[in-house]
Amino acid sequence: MNEHVGVGARGSAVVAVAVLVLSGCAGSPDPGTDEDVAFCLSRPQRQKLVDAAEALGIARAGATPGTFLVEGAEVPAATWRTDEPERFERACAAIRPDGPASEWTTGLIATVNVLVGAVLALGTSWLTARSTRRRQAGDALRAAAGRFVRSVEAFVLVRTKGTADGPTVASLLDQVGELDAAAWHAEALRRPGAAADTLLALDAVSAAIAGPWPDDRDDVTAHSREIAAAADRVRTTATALAAGLDRTWRPGGGA
Repeated sequence: MNEHVGVGARGSAVVAVAVLVLSGCAGSPDPGTDEDVAFCLSRPQRQKLVDAAEALGIARAGATPGTFLVEGAEVPAATWRTDEPERFERACAAIRPDGPASEWTTGLIATVNVLVGAVLALGTSWLTARSTRRRQAGDALRAAAGRFVRSVEAFVLVRTKGTADGPTVASLLDQVGELDAAAWHAEALRRPGAAADTLLALDAVSAAIAGPWPDDRDDVTAHSREIAAAADRVRTTATALAAGLDRTWRPGGGA
């Protein structure tokens, strides 16, 4: 699975959990504690409660201080609370002083902190894993390029000096295939086109190795030099490609 899709799915899961948790919290508002009720129904606060309810447009004040006018009759604040609990809570909330954070607020803050920590941990873990993969891919590419160049040098000696026990054309082309796969993998971890120079150099050296060899000794020497130069271009471009994987990767940075 593509790693961007993978991290997107994990991030979506965290967000989904956040939505569920926050939705659950939002659906459970604080109904008001006994302390709130006692405060709002206390003698000094009753008229303030009535004034607040009238200002909010949810009740009318009675002629007697601290009472409500309901269907033409004066109703004590305690009775109005029993009959209109939601309106009472609104008026009470308007006059009660700010106290310590409610359990809902405290729980919400704790939940947000946990979720933020989870998201940060997820992002850090993913970036660390990606950096490790990039570094390992770069090391593998450099190692493959080094082996290939050494094999080409031995192959050239066989062709020009007649030494024995050198690599064959088939074994060199196998190494070209290994390098080709390593270069494509490096490009996948960097950006589209990052491996273009390395792949072109591999095509050139493959054609030179597998193509016909001249019969004249001087021509053989010149052809061998061309192959050695092409192999060196492979090493140079592969090293540059690997170096890009060593740099710190940032989303959208295109390194």
